[in-house]
Amino acid sequence: MKKLILTLFIFLMIMIPGVAQQARDATFHTEDINRIWHLIDQYAENINGKILQEDYLDKGSEGLKSFINMRIESGKNLYKVYRKEKDYYSYMRPFTVAIEKQTEKFYQCFEVLQSIYPDAVFPGVYFVIGANNTGGAIFKHGLVIGAERFGKPLGKFQPALDFELLDEVVAHELIHFQQHYVKDNSLLAQCIREGSADFLGEIISGGHSHDKMYAYGYENRAALWKEFEKQMHTSNWNNWLYYQADKKRPKDLGYWMGYEICK
Repeated sequence: MKKLILTLFIFLMIMIPGVAQQARDATFHTEDINRIWHLIDQYAENINGKILQEDYLDKGSEGLKSFINMRIESGKNLYKVYRKEKDYYSYMRPFTVAIEKQTEKFYQCFEVLQSIYPDAVFPGVYFVIGANNTGGAIFKHGLVIGAERFGKPLGKFQPALDFELLDEVVAHELIHFQQHYVKDNSLLAQCIREGSADFLGEIISGGHSHDKMYAYGYENRAALWKEFEKQMHTSNWNNWLYYQADKKRPKDLGYWMGYEICK
């Protein structure tokens, strides 16, 4: 029965438009990046929320449109962020444009996954310009990557993620796309979802994007495990995932804990 369910699930995934069975058939989309820079060049100081809504978001790819809810929110919000961080976006522009030259690295990650898990599926990957709040996510038809989050630090410009880690984030989200778990809101289950994406993503890409957080985890392994053990069967994710009340330690240590459990 389990084999039948898995076969049916894989069949349904393959039937989703844009989802390929072969690693080299995956598609990588950068049209949204090109569109927004064209609009900014065209309108310059006259760019506004209405233009970004109608000519960027409304005309965007399905990946970009999936990124609106809870992330970009609206053209108005995107303009608000862009106006506030205009120098940052200008600095990041060359990095976002260079993404289209990175596809070979992505294909190599995809091929490794296919070699160790032949039933893997390979959705389209959409690189977009967002509101500088999300590096990556999945939606029904593929992966979405917030391109403005990846660059090289320089002076006042401190991107959230190094440009060299782009393939590792894509690999992490690719693993999420394969996951099909039963609904379970426990801290343990959610940490395994995230940690397994880091663990398997590391296998196919060579690393993960959480080096500082992992270093803290290893340095404080015993104390963290005792704390986690008391909380892991509850639906309280505080101080482990997404919400961080304790500012003295790195965010999202649940990724590390889930990685260690899976390993």
